[in-house]
Amino acid sequence: MNDTAVFAEQGWKLHISASVCFAETVLRRVLPVLLAENANFKVVSSLEVLHDLNCGAGGLSQVGKFMTIYPNDDVQAVRLATALDGATQGLRGPTIPSDRRLQPGSLIYYRYGGFKHRVFRIPLGQLLPALKTPQGDFIADVRSAKYRSPEWAPDPFIAAGIATHPVSPNPLICDQYLIVSTLHRSARGSIYLAMDIQSPRSCVLKQANVDSFVTEDGRDAQDRLRHEAEVLRRLSPDP
Repeated sequence: MNDTAVFAEQGWKLHISASVCFAETVLRRVLPVLLAENANFKVVSSLEVLHDLNCGAGGLSQVGKFMTIYPNDDVQAVRLATALDGATQGLRGPTIPSDRRLQPGSLIYYRYGGFKHRVFRIPLGQLLPALKTPQGDFIADVRSAKYRSPEWAPDPFIAAGIATHPVSPNPLICDQYLIVSTLHRSARGSIYLAMDIQSPRSCVLKQANVDSFVTEDGRDAQDRLRHEAEVLRRLSPDP
């Protein structure tokens, strides 16, 4: 943390995603931007820790979180997001499920949350990370594997025109397979129960996340799933 920078209780935080193969390059590119802005930030302690996070060892909400930046205010958050996005073009990292991606293909993500360790006790006695509303009430700072933001916190990135609203996923895949439910979800991808509306019959769909589990040869989980599909296609004539 930077002792001379402003450190608010809460606000819009930025996350930078990185695969293990690209982490050093990401760090070299973004450090000049962060130091010039006098911004608070943290980075994972080692490539081993980053590997574990990207494999889902810390839960799906922690996948991809190579660096966390705590802007001094919304204006700096927008400025930093723009500069960091430009600095990391062409590099690869897994999707951060808990955050909203700045732009398609970007390594920069954001969410509204607490900057400092602040908790409150719910009626059942459990202590939860806390956010403070404009009315002074405390609510849970939910850190799930799905993006959400408080209704009272307008999105400065959308307002500045540097972020785009994500497109809602279509449950009908290839105009043939209708997703019914999620059977399993991991850092690598998801498995769905689906209905083949052309047969009709029930089936299982496997989906791999782009830039997940990138190896030194540049292959990711999607490449390996395509290979699996090709192997199964070649084996399918054999009963």
